[in-house]
Amino acid sequence: MSSKQVSIERAVDGYRELVAQLSATNPPEFPDPGVTMSQMRVLMLLGAIGETRMSDLAPQLGISLSTLSSLVERLYDAGLVTRRADARDRRTVLVSLSEAGTHLLDSFQELGVDHLRQLLAHLSDAEIETVNKALDVLVVAARRLTTEVPS
Repeated sequence: MSSKQVSIERAVDGYRELVAQLSATNPPEFPDPGVTMSQMRVLMLLGAIGETRMSDLAPQLGISLSTLSSLVERLYDAGLVTRRADARDRRTVLVSLSEAGTHLLDSFQELGVDHLRQLLAHLSDAEIETVNKALDVLVVAARRLTTEVPS
């Protein structure tokens, strides 16, 4: 393994340890206990990419179209997503977050932000600056990754 791969694995291990420690002290909370983790993954991806075809969403989640259909059906029944036929192809179903789905997702993400604020409050000013610099680097890398064209 190269030194870069070793460093990457060290960062991944550190991230896992951070998540484990935070989960032990702050168990994950869902603003709506009726929403499953699978459903939350659908909501989070829709929040990131916006309205999309069901046939495009399934592979991004790594699930079959039939599994996605049942997840979306439950989310639709709960008022968390909207569905509509594509005007260009009536056989194609477009799905997006509803206002209630956006609100639920915002509430869930705010829980994570509150936990992060609590954690950062225990750091010195210099440590917080180090975290900010690291996050800046990660955001730039994430933007590069999302703009890369698959080959």
